[in-house]
Amino acid sequence: MVYFHGLVPGKYEATWPVFLERDHPELLAFSVAVDDAAHAATPSDLQWAIAEEGTEARRGYVTSVARHRLHQSAFRERVLRAYRHQCTLCRLGHDELLNAAHIIPDSEPEGEPVVS
Repeated sequence: MVYFHGLVPGKYEATWPVFLERDHPELLAFSVAVDDAAHAATPSDLQWAIAEEGTEARRGYVTSVARHRLHQSAFRERVLRAYRHQCTLCRLGHDELLNAAHIIPDSEPEGEPVVS
């Protein structure tokens, strides 16, 4: 399954894979989990992917879990809009190359994701 987080009206960010966690039929809703420890790599999963001397490496894939601030994408969209989709320093106008940063770190109590 894929879950779409609403960023700003008309713009969404896809997150996958997500897993159905719980059904709430009385609310016509359900809960999803965007991470699952069962999909993390174990040392034995990694061992077979490492090439021994004189052999070819085998291809292997692993699903990893990372902490991702859910508000970051919406914050980026609001910053891009506020600065007319260009860098405030050099005026570069390519959204795909621009990022948004907090002036006060996000980890600080005053580091709210607001664009004033």
